Amino acid sequence: MGLEAGLAGSGGGSSYVPLLGGEGFGTAVRGGGAAIQGFLTSGGWSVEGTFLAMEQRGRSQASLQRGGISFKTDGNWRFFLEQQPFQWGYGLTGGYLLGTSYRPFPRLGAETPWKEMSIFHVPLGRWKAEAFLGRLEWDRELPAWMSNPETQKQLLETKGDIRRPSLSGFRLQGAFGPHVELNMGVISMWGGVRRDGSRTTAGYGVDDYVLGFFGAENIARTEASGDPSHPDLSGFKAISNAVANVEARVRIPSLAQAIKADGLAFYLSRGAENVNWQWKDFLRHPLEAVGNDLRHDGRELRGGPKRWFSSDGDSIWGNGHQEAAPSLDHVNDVVGVQAVWPLGWSLGLEYADTVNIPWNGGGYRTYSHWDYVSGQTRFGDFLGMAFGGDAITRTLDLGFPVGTQGKGRCILVHGIREFRDDMALWDLAHPASAPSHSHFLFTQLDLHWQKGLMRVGGSASFLHESAPSFLSGPARNGWNVSASIAWMLVSRR
Repeated sequence: MGLEAGLAGSGGGSSYVPLLGGEGFGTAVRGGGAAIQGFLTSGGWSVEGTFLAMEQRGRSQASLQRGGISFKTDGNWRFFLEQQPFQWGYGLTGGYLLGTSYRPFPRLGAETPWKEMSIFHVPLGRWKAEAFLGRLEWDRELPAWMSNPETQKQLLETKGDIRRPSLSGFRLQGAFGPHVELNMGVISMWGGVRRDGSRTTAGYGVDDYVLGFFGAENIARTEASGDPSHPDLSGFKAISNAVANVEARVRIPSLAQAIKADGLAFYLSRGAENVNWQWKDFLRHPLEAVGNDLRHDGRELRGGPKRWFSSDGDSIWGNGHQEAAPSLDHVNDVVGVQAVWPLGWSLGLEYADTVNIPWNGGGYRTYSHWDYVSGQTRFGDFLGMAFGGDAITRTLDLGFPVGTQGKGRCILVHGIREFRDDMALWDLAHPASAPSHSHFLFTQLDLHWQKGLMRVGGSASFLHESAPSFLSGPARNGWNVSASIAWMLVSRR
């Protein structure tokens, strides 16, 4: 049992400058006030909550910033109802599926224990699963970071956004010995209320709800036509806006020892808009499907290294239409390395590419959608990687000790945001200006101390951007900050 009281707040005039972590405020919370936080554990039950009473945007309000109630069984099953920051995916600026740069949303979920798996006594590693169902806000906001702003603005004006959508997620985690991890997950935005007040789920059957939860309409219905050249779109309802991810992390103790680190790991995260597989065609003609894939890959191999590792949808690395196995479509890749040393030192390096195929305002845009116009966001902050889609970022993350009981973190990000808008709409909005790709430099500093019964923490971020909003001209600068101080009033075990 514990009880803390303190002060917390967040500020800055820049909705386009994210806060990575940032006490879970995102850019949605602006203001300061009092906070009280408590937790209680008993048996398998755990209850905690952080309440804020603050002056925000000219009015006083009280709210639950984070909290939850959970129960863990003797067999290590966990069931929860919570509103907490959490991350799904490897990444220094947030996981591809979910990061920590937005205000947390309420969700109901369950998590299984780790279990050894095998087939015919052949070990397949240890696995666990997690699933949740949550709900986002009523008043949705277009994100400041968009590669197609005029297209999304027109969609918002002509049809409106879908309010209070559901957000569900499902993830499998695998471990193969102490050094190799594999994660596979999907999050799906579905349901909600249209501008005219009608519900998107009106008339849904049980199968539609299941497909919405797993974001599986494409692979379970559209891709089940049995014809890889002509998918059956007759029953397609555009139920959800889903994002999928497959990632692996490998620890290398020998390399860590060589640089005198406690640990070192490389990771590769591959995200996508869709999972394709004409599985009915494969079941009917398995050898033909395998042959078609081999012929395709053979042609690409003869094209040289540029065709092996390109993110183009026809390359070996980027192929989203394999016939003999599931494949990710419109792929985005993140690759990185992290190392930790004694005394609180750490270093992370990362390259992320979420740029997708150009198509004059059309095509797939990461975290964007034509019905869920605000896309994968929460109060305008991206749910996944902090800088959204259609961007290339290079990140350095340095962790360091602060005194004997504190820790700090400094993040540097250099990024390029690609222009992906409809040129006709752009020319109407900006008749005398040709669009330019946007280059930005972002830095954030986090500092946290704990001494006795007192905790102090804060985050400050700064961003310099050339060609802001793809308009050539003066650069813009922006900043955000969050801070908290708390004292432990009660602590009992």
